[in-house]
Amino acid sequence: MTTDFLAPATSVRAQPRLRLRSNEVADGARLRTAQRSAILGGGGLDVSPSLEWSGAPLGTLSYAVTAHDLNGRCYWAVADISGGVTSLVVDAGNGSGERLPSVARQLRNDLGYARYVGPAPAALGLPGRFIFAVHAVDVGRLPLRTHAGPCELTAALDGHEVGRATLTAAYGWSPPS
Repeated sequence: MTTDFLAPATSVRAQPRLRLRSNEVADGARLRTAQRSAILGGGGLDVSPSLEWSGAPLGTLSYAVTAHDLNGRCYWAVADISGGVTSLVVDAGNGSGERLPSVARQLRNDLGYARYVGPAPAALGLPGRFIFAVHAVDVGRLPLRTHAGPCELTAALDGHEVGRATLTAAYGWSPPS
């Protein structure tokens, strides 16, 4: 008879905590102009920020990156980033794909673009929150169709996400007088 289930918790190997950082986005700070939307008229440039993560949980074979607002609208989605990659460079989400790591797939966002689109607050200048997330995944390639979007990514991550880290930035602008 084994009594392994009675072993003290200290014998369980501690999992590292997935962490996310960026040179362009500080958690809780205001989103820079370059990361806000030009396409949606937010006075920005639609340049995705650099992202760097560490502390991959055991079993991580790949990563996905998303950017969304508090309403759940997805502005950027990248899947199948190799498990050995721990960063994305500035403007990796430009739509051409040449700045993404090999094998990574940029998916259509909720606006229909296969690229990063920054947020644009309502014309009233109301502030909002924008969340960048890195998802640690326990498979090397998620089961996604060629033209998948954020809903398919969310469904594919279900049961395969082994960790997540986020950065949340504020955005808003005042309309011209």
